[in-house]
Amino acid sequence: MSAVTFQTLGYFSEALIFSYIGIGIFAMPQQDWSISFIGIELLLIVIARLVSILFVQYAFVLFGAEKSLKFKECVFLAYAGMIRGAIALGLAIKAEDSFTEYNFVVASVFALVIFSTLLFGSFMPIVAKCLLDPPKSKGHDHGALLATQEPMLE
Repeated sequence: MSAVTFQTLGYFSEALIFSYIGIGIFAMPQQDWSISFIGIELLLIVIARLVSILFVQYAFVLFGAEKSLKFKECVFLAYAGMIRGAIALGLAIKAEDSFTEYNFVVASVFALVIFSTLLFGSFMPIVAKCLLDPPKSKGHDHGALLATQEPMLE
């Protein structure tokens, strides 16, 4: 019951954040934003996410973790983490006093969040297919099961 409740709250929160982003794009006054700034942000996000996932994974291995993830699984985790950008947007909005070009930064982060969500989210099934092993079937082989059963008496 609690799993369903938290899952519902998670979906509700996600819908609320994406609604806010959608409304925010149209509610903000027209601001200049830079494609090169967004590209640099995107590159930094990709590098930082990959390094952080690999660092944590190999730190666990260094300290004696029994089961470790494969490199491809670590890359997939890093890729999956790049889809979320709402935290960056929240931080940019809260940092009003920190930037002299506040509107430029917020507009660029808005664009980055939408672009990265669409880009990384769209290719998630392809990346998963390329990086992850197919799941092992937990089902039973019904043909073998039927062959080992004794015939029913009539």
